[in-house]
Amino acid sequence: MRKTLLMVTISVLALILAACTTGDTSTQETSAQNLQPNLTGFRVESGDDVIQTFTTTVATGSLATGNVPLAAAIERVGTALDCLIDAGAISGNVYIQDPAGVIPQAGLSVVINQNRVERNILGCAANLPFAAQGVEIEPCAETGSFTFQEDQFYYVYVGIGSELCAAFNTHFTTYNPTVQSTTQ
Repeated sequence: MRKTLLMVTISVLALILAACTTGDTSTQETSAQNLQPNLTGFRVESGDDVIQTFTTTVATGSLATGNVPLAAAIERVGTALDCLIDAGAISGNVYIQDPAGVIPQAGLSVVINQNRVERNILGCAANLPFAAQGVEIEPCAETGSFTFQEDQFYYVYVGIGSELCAAFNTHFTTYNPTVQSTTQ
């Protein structure tokens, strides 16, 4: 009886957390996508597509080799990143000179809206499926800031698996951070 009540309570809380949307989108004025450079003479490829292609490729490879837990973990990380991209929290663009010169110029720009990451990270983590083919996978995520040798740093981590989550936590704890949001 207690297990059933606990499972129902956890399910209801997960649904409530997943239903908490902030209304943030990638098309709003303060979205990370909107603050990307608009450069003339360069073709822009969305880094968001690169991330999605990478996660899909690695997940497919993992399934082909029979590593279902790894494929599920990669899919969950990809889903969380997609959620943050859709909320306008994270944006990455690849810039390629067009037309290319003798020595082509190219680069990458990543913009992170810290406020949106903090508002959306828990909701994005809550939207992840809770298991794949009977394999339990627990996500972790944290945003925060710290000062190191008089420089200010912001950090974000999202992970799958207790060892990785503990390693992330241990690493950032050494800098005595101010944690803005966390899910473990």
